Amino acid sequence: MGIWGMPKAALLLICLLCLLCPAQTIRCYTDLEATQGASMECGMATGCVKIYRKALEFDPYDGKFIPPEKRGTDIDYFRGCFLISTPDICFDAKDGYSYCWCSTKDLCNSSPTALTSPPLLLLLLLLPTTLLL
Repeated sequence: MGIWGMPKAALLLICLLCLLCPAQTIRCYTDLEATQGASMECGMATGCVKIYRKALEFDPYDGKFIPPEKRGTDIDYFRGCFLISTPDICFDAKDGYSYCWCSTKDLCNSSPTALTSPPLLLLLLLLPTTLLL
């Protein structure tokens, strides 16, 4: 028997159910200017995508390195929703375009992060107690 006269398995199940969190949708920019007013929620199990061309790192005429402070700006071509939730990753293609996918936070901007929830703290406090009894 666990604490409060409950079987250990039932208490463990209750603690695990406390960890269930509602699924949240991801918000993605849908315009090139990346304005928050034009962003939209894409739905659950989706991600964001950004397609852009990076500023040149080397001078195309003489091949010399261009310091970051003297480079031009990146050129955005597309921002929007992506149908599949993928790990956060960027890929530089041979055609000069860069593709970034993101599903854990808003695309390349700040997003509220999940803090340790009270149910998780309860589980961390109760689990060792139930296993020892």
